[in-house]
Amino acid sequence: MATQFKNLYTTLSTSSSTSFETKDLLTCPVGKTILVQTVHHHNSTTDTSGNNSSMHALYFRDYSAYSSASQLSAYLTNALAGSYGTIAKGGSITNRYPLVLEENDELKVRISEPNQDISLAYVEMDTGVKQKYRSRFSRSTITTASGGTFAANMLLAPQGTTYIVNFIMVMNPWAHTQNFRLKIGGLTDSVAAKKTLWDYDFQQNGQIVWQQAIVLNGGDLGADDQLILESTWDTDDSASSGGAYFYVSYLEIKKPDIRS
Repeated sequence: MATQFKNLYTTLSTSSSTSFETKDLLTCPVGKTILVQTVHHHNSTTDTSGNNSSMHALYFRDYSAYSSASQLSAYLTNALAGSYGTIAKGGSITNRYPLVLEENDELKVRISEPNQDISLAYVEMDTGVKQKYRSRFSRSTITTASGGTFAANMLLAPQGTTYIVNFIMVMNPWAHTQNFRLKIGGLTDSVAAKKTLWDYDFQQNGQIVWQQAIVLNGGDLGADDQLILESTWDTDDSASSGGAYFYVSYLEIKKPDIRS
């Protein structure tokens, strides 16, 4: 497996300081997999108006699932409340989340001030066969008139496969608070029987980024391990829709056949 360690350095500008503009950072080549180690953001704006703090957020396009990019992560001052953080003029911040880009996936950044210095450190490798790094991004939504409930399959390890999860991001894109619960269990278990890994209330644009090793084993006869994202929300404010954006990166390992 050919592996190359690379850097990307670029300065991004924007034509307006009153709104976000989405800029391309990185696209994974055909036949390759990219592991992003860090994304460093430095605000070197020359704005002299006093409005020189830059808002910023990472965006991601899962090429195999969506035709456009969606918010993946934001640097937040209060993550669960969804409060956007800003980088003051001359300031910087580094995102150290382990991101995986599969073939043709795209990583972007949104900025609100000109002259933003962005640097990435990443590994580019041939896509493996027996072992491969993978990711999944989903815009999972539900509309219901009878109450606020939601459950989505985040990740399921199929028979003959082991998944080693190393990073999970969940964001509430809706204009009302939702309670999210990440659960783990077997495919044939009821949602109620699955074990809770975390349970939080997210306000609009609130999110959690969770770096935790989780092993999912694909078994026989419905015994496959599964991650489920479950949520509920209060419908008193006429909120009839809910759901989440979620992203998970993991290592996929094909189990060798066992000869009798």
